[in-house]
Amino acid sequence: MPSVDRPREKMKVKGPQNLKDAELLAILLGTGYQGKNVLELAKFILFKYKGKKLLSLDYNELVKIKGISLAKACTILSAVELTKRALKHKDDDTLPIIKSVKDVVAQSVYMRNKKREHLNKITWIFLKILKINL
Repeated sequence: MPSVDRPREKMKVKGPQNLKDAELLAILLGTGYQGKNVLELAKFILFKYKGKKLLSLDYNELVKIKGISLAKACTILSAVELTKRALKHKDDDTLPIIKSVKDVVAQSVYMRNKKREHLNKITWIFLKILKINL
């Protein structure tokens, strides 16, 4: 694989937010196995365990996948657990307080010049207005 296409090198240049899911998983895995490089292995895993299914795998299920060793299973499980713990923290003090349509407009104006989509924030804002707890 050319060095510019390798996930670690690509992350160094473009940042993690610009990598595909398979590239991020490939970085965690580190290596593939004979006949399948790490990116192919990552794509296979993501295809077989679509969406949130990957988050619910346990150690025994992971090591059944060809190319997943004890170390790789532990790395994946550690990343998943760290993600789950981070998502449990409520950082409400960093989020804007929306109490009126005027606040929504102000937040929209703030976000319109952002380079990346902020759909999650916009969705959260509207859910907060509707008083739907997350």
